Amino acid sequence: MDYNGTVTPNVVKELANCTGCGACVNICVHNAIKMYWIEGFLYPRINMSSCMKCGQCHRICPANQGSGNTYYDNRHKPPRAYAVQVLDEDVRAVSSSGGVFSQLADQILKAGGAVYGVQYTPEFKTAHTCVTDSASLGRLRGSKYLQSEMGLAMREAKTMLLTGQLVLFSGTPCQIGGLKSYLGKGFDNLFCVDIVCHGVPSPLVWEKYLAYRMKNAESKYMPTRVNMRSKKSGWTRYSYSMEIAFDNGNVYLKHNRKDPYMSCFASDICLRESCYHCQYRKVEHEAADLTLADFWGVEKQHLEMDDNKGTSLVLIHTEKGAELLQQCTGFIKMVKTDINRAVAANQGALQQPLQSRHRLKLEFMHLVNESSFELAYRKMIRKLYFVKVLDKFKNFLKRDNA
Repeated sequence: MDYNGTVTPNVVKELANCTGCGACVNICVHNAIKMYWIEGFLYPRINMSSCMKCGQCHRICPANQGSGNTYYDNRHKPPRAYAVQVLDEDVRAVSSSGGVFSQLADQILKAGGAVYGVQYTPEFKTAHTCVTDSASLGRLRGSKYLQSEMGLAMREAKTMLLTGQLVLFSGTPCQIGGLKSYLGKGFDNLFCVDIVCHGVPSPLVWEKYLAYRMKNAESKYMPTRVNMRSKKSGWTRYSYSMEIAFDNGNVYLKHNRKDPYMSCFASDICLRESCYHCQYRKVEHEAADLTLADFWGVEKQHLEMDDNKGTSLVLIHTEKGAELLQQCTGFIKMVKTDINRAVAANQGALQQPLQSRHRLKLEFMHLVNESSFELAYRKMIRKLYFVKVLDKFKNFLKRDNA
């Protein structure tokens, strides 16, 4: 039932605002809500024959104005910021940046808790999952630049929380916002960790890109390994690579700025519609206890942390988050940093949402849906370059006339 009392199969008032967080799927005890693919992304839809018209899904949806149900702990305003590296070099080597997530998770696991995060499926799609032992933690490490399927992870986590078990739940800011809205109250035994998010690209684009890579590698099978943040060529924003290994021995390794998938992601051409007006893209995150990011520009602020092997930026939003980070003392190297300079180095990802949909997004997504990634990318690459040059020229004129 929507806010006008009308029965509707749509959970979100405005579909463009839906983040795909999955809170609505988890709140429906009658399992009347399923996620369906629309233009390369998952959106919720109500099966009206199973719906009891309780309206809970509408009320807890963070994208619906006036939901007002999200529980937030006391915030640090502004949050405190630190440069962090885990001391275990083996862990840092297989982590996207400084390895701090692994250490935070390990603290929870050592205390008998559970950790929720994103893993690859056998088909190299992404899904939220739970691990309860350190040996399984490797599945959750590493950046995965596509939107994960939440499934019933929120519901499972709530069951654990109600029994008093410690839970660390990680995800994008909108997923953590969805979790808090779904829970509707605070839990002392819940620790929420989100990431600085540029936006979530389409799983469909990734699926077709992977098929393109398999074709080029002459492999009939899924890759044996995918690493979107390989450090083989370095860690900095300008040096990390996409690495994909296949069972026939072929290994694809390409600088992130030259890899077609990462180029599409960085250009904003394949992001979810809600990413273009994201309500979470700001320094003072409403839901997380800790925010993790790459500490780009660390060489300009903390030369002693600049070894090209990865440094994490950690923002502390709550005392609970501060206490969890403090528990890692002895396992990490941590230096307090200037939050304004650290935030500025993340190129606006913590300062304001993307202002508008990329002008080529609809055309690109249509081409991907109707053909192959290779064909879509080849048709769009010249247009992408032209738009980039045109935008730079317009910005130059604005500065010149200012």
